[in-house]
Amino acid sequence: MQSVCLDMGPAFIKGVGEHLPNAPITFDTFHVMAHARLAVDKTLCIEQKTDPSLKGLR
Repeated sequence: MQSVCLDMGPAFIKGVGEHLPNAPITFDTFHVMAHARLAVDKTLCIEQKTDPSLKGLR
């Protein structure tokens, strides 16, 4: 069985699906953590607008 490790780009995911339809996809840690950091930053930004005591916690 083949396995594929790639970033979360839609073009890469589509290419793997077309050319290796049975290969399980593993997303690389760097890109997973980058998405998580962006989500945390966006959430913190929203929360800081309603609770000023959260400023400076990044």
